[in-house]
Amino acid sequence: MANISTVLTIDIGNDTIKMAEFSYAQGSKLVLEKFAFEPIFVGNEDPVVVFARIYQYMIQAYGFKSTNVRVTVSGQLAFSKLNKLPELTGDDDAIARVIEFEAKQTVPYSMDEIIWDYQLIQHALPQVTEFDDPAFEYEALFVAVKKDIVSSYTDVILESGKNILSVNISPIAMTNAFQSCGQHDVNACEMILNIGGQSSVLVINEGGRVFVRSIPIAGNAITQQISKEFGITFDEAEDLKRKHGFVALGGAYEEPESEVAATISKIARNVMTRLHGEISRSINVWRSQYNGNKPVKLFIAGGGSLIQYVVEFFEEKLNIAVDYLNVFSIMSIGDGVDKDQLLDVAPMFSELAGMGLRSCFETPIDINLLPDMIKTQKEIQAKKIYFYISAFTIVFSILIFLGAVSMLYKFDEQRLAKVGDSVTVAEELSKQVKRANSEVESLKRTYNDLAALVSERGRWMEIYNDLALVIPDNMWISSIEGITSIENDKAALNPNSSSSANNNNSSNNGFGAPQGNGFGNPEPMNDPMNNPNSTEPGMEGEMYTAPVVSNDITAIKVRVYGLILDADAFWRDALKENIKNTTVFVHEVPEDVDITQVTEGGGNDNVLGFTLYLKLTKPIKMD
Repeated sequence: MANISTVLTIDIGNDTIKMAEFSYAQGSKLVLEKFAFEPIFVGNEDPVVVFARIYQYMIQAYGFKSTNVRVTVSGQLAFSKLNKLPELTGDDDAIARVIEFEAKQTVPYSMDEIIWDYQLIQHALPQVTEFDDPAFEYEALFVAVKKDIVSSYTDVILESGKNILSVNISPIAMTNAFQSCGQHDVNACEMILNIGGQSSVLVINEGGRVFVRSIPIAGNAITQQISKEFGITFDEAEDLKRKHGFVALGGAYEEPESEVAATISKIARNVMTRLHGEISRSINVWRSQYNGNKPVKLFIAGGGSLIQYVVEFFEEKLNIAVDYLNVFSIMSIGDGVDKDQLLDVAPMFSELAGMGLRSCFETPIDINLLPDMIKTQKEIQAKKIYFYISAFTIVFSILIFLGAVSMLYKFDEQRLAKVGDSVTVAEELSKQVKRANSEVESLKRTYNDLAALVSERGRWMEIYNDLALVIPDNMWISSIEGITSIENDKAALNPNSSSSANNNNSSNNGFGAPQGNGFGNPEPMNDPMNNPNSTEPGMEGEMYTAPVVSNDITAIKVRVYGLILDADAFWRDALKENIKNTTVFVHEVPEDVDITQVTEGGGNDNVLGFTLYLKLTKPIKMD
């Protein structure tokens, strides 16, 4: 069994709000389930506020349940035009640009202020001779309405929780109903006249081409004239029109006995005559500007068509066949519908039927003036299913991934248990290897330290060799010591600088020269001048004591003790000049070579003792 759906159709007219709820199965007849008509009296109120109040009342009072809604607004609020197009078939962008250009010429508002849509219509051109090939041209039915007008109505409907499927103007909905109800002859030029309260709408239909014109003459014009003629209120005049109103027939006929009825009939005929004049002008425009044929039939609809003899009046004036538009052939009547009440409003049902048809059939004119905001919401709603599918796919993928991870974790746990003992053994071996490596590294460091020390001792021979090359023949060296600083060394050797050299029994030998073996270890030499037991003149009772040298000291200078025989006045300068030819001593500034004379005269007038401080080009480590 086919799925049954429902749709609520709402026609927002100038003086009436009409609603009808249909049920349908796709491709089958509409079924009218319920309907309601309510008059609108705006007065000084905001029309949107009035609409919202009446809309909410009708939804609750009449029990309309469908959530899907189709809406039409009065054709008097819209702009519509049938535009001829150049030969641009197949180029949709070019067609859209041409139509937009035409729209700018037609609509007195900015394109940003309107909602617009169009329908391409193909129609056959008349053949000049019977031998001509069929020729076709395209036209565009353009429809536009201000955004704020449509949005003010759609916002009220959306706030009630409804889903708006489409927005259109009432002439288009009526045309769709007319072309589907079986009264339409596709090969003829026909007209539909919807006589409303404040305005009338004329639609000329020929071969799919649609010409729409709104005429500001309708039933309220008759009521206003009655009110003026009899000096009564508008409501009282409307009541008189319903009871006694008819359109006076032309020619000789017997007038009604009631003067009220006779007066109303004449008023009605005058208004309908004005309406006929507008229809004639519209036909002339259709035929002259659009090359249309003369209409052969008129169908009337709307509340203003209920006045008596309106059919006969237009048959007389237009000299064509006139009939009421019957759209009930495209629908069935539900059991809960009051048929007597429906009969009273039957001529006003064409717009509601045309909207309902769009839900179950493809209608000839598919124009939709839905606001962009609602279109965007619908696109989002349509894509929700893809979002849900994507979300489900992601969650499912995560679950599969977690399951795979769990299996791998259990597998790894089993492998870990198997190799646990091997890991323990390997860790113990690793510790032993690390300890052995530590011992090896310690031994390497000890070896490297000893090797460096041995290498440093060998450098003393370089120092001796360089000294041997620069000293004169009348000079000899008694000892060499490595030191870190001349100042600290002098202070250590002579703690009481004010005492004479001869009173310092622990620092010198009469010449101020402590003895050593040249390797940092003080040791007496065989020279009688440096023998600690010698009793040479000037040195009686004095013993030489070597200074203490600390371990692990890096010497940057050396202290040289020596004696020179028969020295002249320039021996220091000569010695300094000779030292410049060495490679192990620095001699860039005078302070790098410091020669101090220790003794002058004494027991040996021709022998001088001296102390020589020399800076090393490369520091040497002492142990």
